Amino acid sequence: MLGKMDVSGVSDRGRVRDRNEDQFLIADLARQACVRGTSMSYDSGQPVAHATQGRLVAVADGSGRRAGGDRASQLVVETAAEQIIRRMPPGAAAASSVGLQRHLRQTAHACQARIEREVGVFPDYHGMGSTLTLGYLSWPDLYLLHVGNSRCYLLRDSQLRLLTTDHNAVQSAAASGSGELRAEPTASARHRLWNLLGGDTPELHAEVSTTKLQLGDCLLFCSDGLSDAVDERSMTVILDRHPASADACSALVAEANRNGGSDNITAVVVRFWPKSATPAQAAAAEAVTDSGQTAGSDGPWHAAASPAAGAREVEADTVDFDGPRPAVVAAR
Repeated sequence: MLGKMDVSGVSDRGRVRDRNEDQFLIADLARQACVRGTSMSYDSGQPVAHATQGRLVAVADGSGRRAGGDRASQLVVETAAEQIIRRMPPGAAAASSVGLQRHLRQTAHACQARIEREVGVFPDYHGMGSTLTLGYLSWPDLYLLHVGNSRCYLLRDSQLRLLTTDHNAVQSAAASGSGELRAEPTASARHRLWNLLGGDTPELHAEVSTTKLQLGDCLLFCSDGLSDAVDERSMTVILDRHPASADACSALVAEANRNGGSDNITAVVVRFWPKSATPAQAAAAEAVTDSGQTAGSDGPWHAAASPAAGAREVEADTVDFDGPRPAVVAAR
C-alpha cells in the first residue's frame, strides 16, 4: 500500500442564480463478476469479485434557455460516465496512453451527439450546452478531458498549478497575441466560450492531457463560479489550511459566496496522502496501491460540512473494499 485517497464534492446554487446548472460526479470504476448459474453455493446475481480499477471525477457547468442548462450538464455527465465505462480498458495500465486519449476524445464527441439528439427532440432546448472537466484516475496517472472553462488545478508543495485551459475569449485573444483584451478581462469575455459541448460550437475541440501524480498531491476540480470568485492565492491558502477534502470543499464554496456568489459554485477536492499521514488525514482517506486499486481502509466518502441551503454534496458512505460502492450524489 502506497497511501490513501480522500475525495469530496459540493455544488451550491450561489447567492444570485435561481437554480443550479452545475453537476459533479465522483465514481469508482470496477471489474465485477456476477453469478448467473453455478453448482456452488452462490445466490444468483451475487457478486463474487469486485476490484476497483480507477476513479472518475467530473464537473460540468450548463448553459441555455429555460431549463436547458440543467439538462445539458446532466446529459454530459451521464453520457461521459457511460462512455468511460464502455470504452475504457479494465485498468489504465492495460492500454497505451495514446489509446486512452483517443477514448477520451471519443467520449467528448459522444457527449456532443447526445446533446444534439436532445435538441432534436425538444427544440426549445436549442442553444443549450455544457462545459466538462473530467479526470480518469488510475494511480499514479491522471488523464484529463476538458471542454469549456471549468477547471482542474494541481496543488503540490503549496504551489497551485492550472492543468486546463479556459476555452473563452480571454484565452483566445492571449493565445493569438491580438491584444484585443488588453484591459482587465470583463466577465462577459470570460464567459464567452468558443468551445462548448452543445451550444453553437461549430467544431468541437476536446483537450486531453496526462499528469503523473505524487503522494501529497491535491486536485481541485471546479466550475467558474468558484474560479471567478476566489483567486488562486486564496485557493492555495484554503487547501493548505483544510487537509480533509470535505472541509476544503466547504471552505472554498463559503469563500465564493462571501465574495458575492454570482454564479453556481462547484468544487471537488481529491487528496492523495502518504502512509505517514496524520491520524486525522488517514481517517479521511481510503487506501490506494501502486496498481491504482484500493486496499484495506476504514475511510469513508465524506460529506461536506455544513453545506449552504440548496447545495448538493457527496453523502458520507462507508467504503467496503471487498467491493467499494460509488459515491452517491444527493440533492439538499
